[in-house]
Amino acid sequence: MHRCETGREGRALNTVVSNQLESAAKGAAFASARAAALRVMGADALRGAVYLEGGLAPWLASGRDSGRLHGDVDFSVRLRDMPAVREWLAGEGLYDRLLDSLDLACNASRADFGVHAIVGGVPVSFCPFSFDGGALIQRNAALRRFEGFDALFEARIPGIAEEDFVETRRLPSVGAVGFSTLEACRAAKGASGRPKDAADIGEIDRIGVDPARLGRVEAAFSRMRVECVAHEDAEGGSPDPVPDSAHWVRGVLDAAAALDGPARAALFGSCASRCIVGRGLLARFGEILRDAGGDIGAFFSLLGGEPGVSTEALVPGRAWAMEYASCTCPLVAGGLADDPVLSGGRACRFEIRLGDGTR
Repeated sequence: MHRCETGREGRALNTVVSNQLESAAKGAAFASARAAALRVMGADALRGAVYLEGGLAPWLASGRDSGRLHGDVDFSVRLRDMPAVREWLAGEGLYDRLLDSLDLACNASRADFGVHAIVGGVPVSFCPFSFDGGALIQRNAALRRFEGFDALFEARIPGIAEEDFVETRRLPSVGAVGFSTLEACRAAKGASGRPKDAADIGEIDRIGVDPARLGRVEAAFSRMRVECVAHEDAEGGSPDPVPDSAHWVRGVLDAAAALDGPARAALFGSCASRCIVGRGLLARFGEILRDAGGDIGAFFSLLGGEPGVSTEALVPGRAWAMEYASCTCPLVAGGLADDPVLSGGRACRFEIRLGDGTR
């Protein structure tokens, strides 16, 4: 999820960046991820402003090698410190407007949902957080360049104190630097259920945590809600807001309602296939299925750990329910339709059942 100050016409540089991203998509070796993180954490301008989170945090805290690839390096940043992050990136020649949430077409409000960069060939994200009415608000942006779509996400976690979320640790090479608390890392990874997080959780448990703090953080994370605030379609354009288009969509849905079951299934099945391929969702589903080792039950368990998604096994091995925190359908988000066929109803809930011939 990351960009560079030349604009879309800088083809030569974009080619270099694209090659970096292709390598980064496969994951960075621990040494590379560690070097990128320490470059950021050791910057005088960013001390006290950035806090390392995610799978890399426990390994840098312990000084041991994770022995695995890291997809990216994630930092939490107080919202008020985001200008300092952008200034530092620009000064280091790392700032890329195309990787800044402020410049996404879907960000009409120009609210800050973070910025991304490529540091030493490793994707690095800077996600702003703040507190509102006793709740932690953390924002992040997904970019079409990496995820297949542009989207803005906001997580609200009630009842968590800042001192339970971030802290300062001393590292031999750089001194006092910011970290997400190990308790917050463990709570987040424990909730995800992803197999690759098991080693990170094991390292956190080896280091040791404060049981009381862990209890507070886990209780807060259990009440977390994630909302997709805005998004773009796969072609890079914002959903069509023209009211007249809504009449055409309504006509299509009315006609579909008159079809018999098999015909309606064929129509909406084709629409769904085009949607998940064109918006990059199929590629993401494929990644999750590989993480699950091809096991369909494990796939849905991992899918339930994705931002804004929850899943439930209705019939083990045969049927599942999938629910989104908010509807991401461009037709619904653009005000062109509110039909439950597209939105999954007010709860944005869908059921997925394997056919009799599927094993």
